[in-house]
Amino acid sequence: MSKKKGKEFLKVLGITAVSIGLLSAALVGINSLAFAASTNGVENLPPVMASVVIPGEQTPPEGFQEPTLTVAVMEFENEPSVTAPSANALLLKDAAMIGAQYIWEMFGECIDGKFVAMWYVHEPSHTRAYWRGLVAESEENLSFSRDNRDNHQPLFNFAIDAVTGERIDLFNMNIVSTESEEVSAALYRMRSDNEASDAFWNSISLTVEQFPQEQLDELSQVAKAHAARHFVGTEVVSAEFFSLGMGDFDLDEEGNLFLASHRFVFEVTDSTGRVAQLSICEVTKELFWITTSHNDIVPGLDIGVRGIG
Repeated sequence: MSKKKGKEFLKVLGITAVSIGLLSAALVGINSLAFAASTNGVENLPPVMASVVIPGEQTPPEGFQEPTLTVAVMEFENEPSVTAPSANALLLKDAAMIGAQYIWEMFGECIDGKFVAMWYVHEPSHTRAYWRGLVAESEENLSFSRDNRDNHQPLFNFAIDAVTGERIDLFNMNIVSTESEEVSAALYRMRSDNEASDAFWNSISLTVEQFPQEQLDELSQVAKAHAARHFVGTEVVSAEFFSLGMGDFDLDEEGNLFLASHRFVFEVTDSTGRVAQLSICEVTKELFWITTSHNDIVPGLDIGVRGIG
């Protein structure tokens, strides 16, 4: 791909990435639309940074092999929070490699040979800047078009501190639904009938009190184990249930639609006081996403932080 063509492609890609990046932020209720002037000074790091281990300064864990990556800078128009990196920021390829290690430690997946689109963002609602990256099989896999609707899904979306490399959040966008075509068709039919739709959603409404305490305790331990891989060099001290969401659907023997699994969101705290929200599957116990970006919200800013399934 020529330099000119590549630049034009990444400008189009930037529109996609902004949408995905803002969606990720919206998952924890962060108002990513409140953009302000760019900042190129030293990031305002929270005091807790002095007591945490910095991933960028550590020897990679045993078994991790540095992948070969194609890394490109995302270009944006009319997005003031996306700026040129400050003089103190990690180099682009170093930030991408920290993201690769983050993905490997959290999900056990090597992204060797993958394409990573990176951008530097500092929003006024946050106390520090991030390097954010989208991982895909290739550039084309991030290109939304009428002719490419089934081939644009990113694999991972990650964010790290722009200066230190501290892990901020990671979304596994490669988890595919286990729903069959029959289940998908049943969902479509149900959603097309307002009365049936209301009855169905009311029938599957559950509260956490309806789950056995033993199950909640088990999921709490699973949440701690996932969070322990996220937090580097600190101890996970607690995990509390936060919210309940819907997972996969299935059909019973009579062809009736039912909710086969839930997604549990926990808030996990480490020994420095940092809090991570993470979502795990009720059945498989796998991790869907984890984020600590709500720790970086400007104090006193009311943006309604919340969790999702």
